[in-house]
Amino acid sequence: GLAKKIAAELPGILNWALQGRDRLAERGHFSPPASSMDAATSMREASSPMSLFISECCITSNADGLDDVLGAAPTRMTDLPDLMAAWSQWAVKEGIKQPWDSRIVVKMLRAVCPSVTSDRYSRNGARVGRLIGLGLKPGNTQKRVTV
Repeated sequence: GLAKKIAAELPGILNWALQGRDRLAERGHFSPPASSMDAATSMREASSPMSLFISECCITSNADGLDDVLGAAPTRMTDLPDLMAAWSQWAVKEGIKQPWDSRIVVKMLRAVCPSVTSDRYSRNGARVGRLIGLGLKPGNTQKRVTV
């Protein structure tokens, strides 16, 4: 029966397992398949509006997606009013009934992208907040709106 069929395959199964162990030892870590990575990204975006906003509207050093944001070098900068305008318009488009204020947006953004920092600088005599390590993709630099 089935037990005899499995027993006949045991040497091949053992060789397959040993080859896998050797690949793991060489690499030093497991490599999830692309389909698993896609599923994880989909779940993260479904559970977090901020993750989806970042992947759709923001840009990092190489703009390949959310995982790149996590390790982004602080080379891109976005003024907070510009980010808030893009967030507000995106949130309305996505049906988020109460778009968050700037404190909540920055807090949620940092939860998703801990490498993003912020500071303030003087622009035309006014102090303006900005985020370092995150930019807006072309087409997401809408007119500023009051939030």
